[in-house]
Amino acid sequence: SPDGLVQQQGDWSYIYSNSMSMGGLLDNGKVAEARKIADAMVQRQLADGGWYTDYNYYTGAQKGPNRAGIGDVAFQAMQQFKVYKATGDAKYLNSAKKAASYVKKYQILNPGDPIHGAVSGGPDYKTGNQHMWAATEHNSWILSLFYYLGKETNDYELLARAKLIADWLVRPEEKGGIWHTKEGY
Repeated sequence: SPDGLVQQQGDWSYIYSNSMSMGGLLDNGKVAEARKIADAMVQRQLADGGWYTDYNYYTGAQKGPNRAGIGDVAFQAMQQFKVYKATGDAKYLNSAKKAASYVKKYQILNPGDPIHGAVSGGPDYKTGNQHMWAATEHNSWILSLFYYLGKETNDYELLARAKLIADWLVRPEEKGGIWHTKEGY
């Protein structure tokens, strides 16, 4: 797109596709190209730190009503952080921090809950209610975001939250873990 979004299909551009493209570009030393996408995503970041799922490739406008899922927000934030590390430009660090603040609102901090320590699926885009399921894939992304961002900024709260996620990621395989007590993935 004129401002950096990645085209997925027709006139659609999805947050996940932008994140994946940024990662591939960075892995191949194409920092300027990744930075263009990062700039487009900084412009579209919502006040609470999240993003929408999809945008119009040609105009850059929000295309659908759906908020991006918590995993997609964390994955995009991690790519913003990687662009910061490659460029030293604090606007990408600030974008990642803003997204991490949004994501951590959905971490389950109830020791009696089977998903204690995990970050739930975030808000239901129709009702706004918090999903009470957690995905191992998304939590692995969130763990990376919280850990690397926490280390970079000396944010001990994020590091502690990362440890809670790591503990939850191990627990599902144990007797009494999520795979043994309730449906999950």
